[in-house]
Amino acid sequence: MKRFTIGLLIAGVTFGVAFAAEHSIVQKDLTFAQSTITIPVGDEVLWGNIDNVTHNIHIKGGGEDIDLGLQKFGQVLKHTFDKPGPYVIMCTIHPRMKMVVTVQ
Repeated sequence: MKRFTIGLLIAGVTFGVAFAAEHSIVQKDLTFAQSTITIPVGDEVLWGNIDNVTHNIHIKGGGEDIDLGLQKFGQVLKHTFDKPGPYVIMCTIHPRMKMVVTVQ
């Protein structure tokens, strides 16, 4: 989903309102569908497991070290990125599964 802005004109004053977007990443064949993604601050990333094995999402960066827990086939885990910087995302069950989310 793309980020968009709605401008409001009230009594001659314009207000801009930005809406966060969702970015979907599929996990299949023991890999993330994308190895890197760049998103704006405030956007949310959703990881969907379509592998026949259990995965895990671990996020490290921006002063955070977050484990989203186990993720079985068909489950979606999500995280909103509120701070800029690079974040390393990995499956701690399958350490070769890595990607980088750059938040601007």
